[in-house]
Amino acid sequence: MTVMALPKKTKIPPEKPRHTPCMSEPTKGEKQNSLQGSDLSKEGDASAFDLWLDQGLHQLFDSVANEPIPEELLNLIEADRNQ
Repeated sequence: MTVMALPKKTKIPPEKPRHTPCMSEPTKGEKQNSLQGSDLSKEGDASAFDLWLDQGLHQLFDSVANEPIPEELLNLIEADRNQ
């Protein structure tokens, strides 16, 4: 019977994140200027996103929400309330 030695464990370096900017990276000064001169706060960004999301959801699902509720489902809900 032949016993083979296992190879030594080698540490695999972590993979570097792949970053492929579509434009040149801003300099440190440009970053500071954009942060200082920005009128949009995080709250403004969040509310803009919420508005966009709300409008998109209404556009997609208003027609479904406006459909009549089936009578059987209404009966089940009413029976559950009475218990």
